[in-house]
Amino acid sequence: MPDGEKVVKKCVKSLLEAWDMEPEWSSHKAEEVIKYIQADAPDIPELPDPFTLNLANGLLNISDPAKPQLRSHTPEHRTLIQLPVAYDAGAIPREVNSFIVEAAPEDCLDFIYEILGVLVVPGLGKRWATLLVGEGGTGKSTFLAFIREFIGPSLVSALP
Repeated sequence: MPDGEKVVKKCVKSLLEAWDMEPEWSSHKAEEVIKYIQADAPDIPELPDPFTLNLANGLLNISDPAKPQLRSHTPEHRTLIQLPVAYDAGAIPREVNSFIVEAAPEDCLDFIYEILGVLVVPGLGKRWATLLVGEGGTGKSTFLAFIREFIGPSLVSALP
């Protein structure tokens, strides 16, 4: 957890209170507990498997894009990133597709889908930047709002 150290410090304090040992509290004790836990904590790779997407409802293997396979979360698949969406093999993204077709120029459609793909596959988007230019009311903000919802606000950085 990104705020895991804060959680551990709160737990240490709560336990000392529950055991009537509040005078024993010190930030040093909490730091020692954190170090104790970290000694056995498994490493999390900087870049997870690019063919496995961590989704809200499981791990989606996309090594064969024609046949994506969803399996349950496991402790062996460690990643700091989970997309806040659930995979549904039967879902048809009609609204998203029709919006993209309406808002984007015809010669940019493949590029728009490529952007979406780069955003969800770990490690592909490290050196990408996309600039949306155009008059107001053309769907730029709507597209960015969709991206923010699709990949989660913690993975989005945008400047007006």
